[in-house]
Amino acid sequence: MADTMRRYGVHADKVHLIPNGIDPREIGVFENVVFRDDNYGPLKLLFVGRIEPIKGLDCLVAACEELDRRGVKFTLAIAGKGSSSYVDQLKQRIQRAGLQNRVEWIGSVPREKLFSLYSQHHILIVPSINDPCPLVVLESMASGLPVVGSHVGGIPMMVEQGETGFTVPAEDPLALSNAISQLGQDRTLLAKMAANSVERANLFSWERNVEGLSKMIDLLGQSAALKR
Repeated sequence: MADTMRRYGVHADKVHLIPNGIDPREIGVFENVVFRDDNYGPLKLLFVGRIEPIKGLDCLVAACEELDRRGVKFTLAIAGKGSSSYVDQLKQRIQRAGLQNRVEWIGSVPREKLFSLYSQHHILIVPSINDPCPLVVLESMASGLPVVGSHVGGIPMMVEQGETGFTVPAEDPLALSNAISQLGQDRTLLAKMAANSVERANLFSWERNVEGLSKMIDLLGQSAALKR
């Protein structure tokens, strides 16, 4: 939204972005994250979201095909729901690629069970073609999951490149598979990113966001007073 306003001629210093936020008390994980230590098993990938083309699932399946060609050991869990026709299309492609034993379709997951799901995986994959500020990124990071996602919308603002994950060009399965492979080959880096992700997510608590909004309102009030 901020980028759109700038494109329509609104001056940059007139646009103040308040990002999405999370409530640590609701999640209850910042002090209680248990980091995965299964350094030699398959890389456990997770997608959470609506099952629709704009979420980049075609790119994700193509990236998985590339990972398989490289001999990377991985599993992918897909949590969410979508049209049966599109889900069937994806399942057929996965079947043709011989990946049906690597991909698990979980369906819709209640919010209260999401954080348990995060804790069972290594990396959240967010291959969206467009996504303003997906809350799933912050929730997974708060649970100790690095994120590999598209460099679109608010994802680059939340994911610190090379520190809490990677962002890659949207609709680029090779770039996506390269980023995933790097973490699969370097489990020390993966563990470091997991710890960094928890710290990074804490910067997006609603308490901090409210503080930022309050300061912005104060500045606007001061500016208005000076113009009287």
